[in-house]
Amino acid sequence: MPITITVKQLALVIQSGALARFFALDRPLQVAWKNRKQVSTCEAEYKLYQEKLQALCDKYGTKHPQNPNVYEFDVGNEDVKPGEMGPQKKLFEQERATLEEQPITDIPGDPVKVSEASGTLKIIDCELLEGTFLID
Repeated sequence: MPITITVKQLALVIQSGALARFFALDRPLQVAWKNRKQVSTCEAEYKLYQEKLQALCDKYGTKHPQNPNVYEFDVGNEDVKPGEMGPQKKLFEQERATLEEQPITDIPGDPVKVSEASGTLKIIDCELLEGTFLID
């Protein structure tokens, strides 16, 4: 039974470091073997998410002149007041939300039971991983 998670959930557990700490836990050999392709699958899915997010930034935003890693939206639109979300930013946010709501249904293996893993995790890691990669 593969693990199902949304793109947003996957991004959150990766960006927080929770998934890396979870993957570093010791498990019985049969559990580790069954879930051996989870790391590469998650990395591939996250890379795809980053590529799609970059494409949305390029589509709706403008790179900041001093910092090309930062995008600005609605540049030159004088109708948008500081602190307001203009039409380009709204479109970007809508498409990003749609992207992040997509389910990822092909992460191989099964969720790991708490009793099958040894090591330590932060409480927030358990909360972020609960019901997807980690079960009671």
